[in-house]
Amino acid sequence: MRSPGHVESLVTDARLVGERRGQILRAAVKLFSDEGYYTTTISQIAREAGVSTGLIYQYFGDKDDILFLSLKLVLETYEKEIPTRLVGFKHPVERLCMALWAYCTIIDGLREATVLAYRSTKSLRADRRALVKEDETRTNRLLHGCLRACIAGGYMREVNEYLLVYQYVNFCHAWALKHWALRSRFSLGKYVRRHRAAGRTLSYGTGHGCASLHAAQHCQFQAQGCAGKAPEARTGGLSIRLVKLALVESSSGKPQHHAHVYKKTGTQVGARRV
Repeated sequence: MRSPGHVESLVTDARLVGERRGQILRAAVKLFSDEGYYTTTISQIAREAGVSTGLIYQYFGDKDDILFLSLKLVLETYEKEIPTRLVGFKHPVERLCMALWAYCTIIDGLREATVLAYRSTKSLRADRRALVKEDETRTNRLLHGCLRACIAGGYMREVNEYLLVYQYVNFCHAWALKHWALRSRFSLGKYVRRHRAAGRTLSYGTGHGCASLHAAQHCQFQAQGCAGKAPEARTGGLSIRLVKLALVESSSGKPQHHAHVYKKTGTQVGARRV
């Protein structure tokens, strides 16, 4: 019995399979995004890709195979590219900010496929949906590792890490999901620099009453054309500021404000309390 992740090809040349599947998947993503998964036919995909319908069936068994590999391609790109972009960055805050910047730039190149993942994952067979969710979880763990290092090193307050990682993911994905509204106002760089990723108000029990924690993270990138360059080139052109704001209810009920600012400029990382 085939595993749910296996997509059979009648062609055995791995290089040719990769090239043809890439050609067909690019056409499929465009049509699935524009027309919808259910209304798009194999014949339409063939026309868009500039190949025959019969050729598609040499590389895919059915339309579900095409959708599955389209979504896998997006998620595997995140998983492969984000660690590559972190090479050369050592400081935890710098790594977190670069991971988010990398995530946004990758999504910018895969906007149609990112929207497709939201729209059509539910159209996959149940066993393949589970694989897509596993892939997404692995990407989240990359961000979680960067966030955990910041907290463990004392550069960020303790927060609900699980929820914050999903806020980061939503922030990055929003560039694709709401690109129709954002593109007339922001470039990607401006979107990342100016966005305030405001955390939700989180309530949690302490055993001695409840406290409310409002957390906001802001990663500010002042870099042009950094993606894909050598680590030293990226670092030399990058100024990162992570602003951590917290509002904690004291035992007297009066709010106490704290702000931690961590700034990376050149090779020095400083921290101050305001």
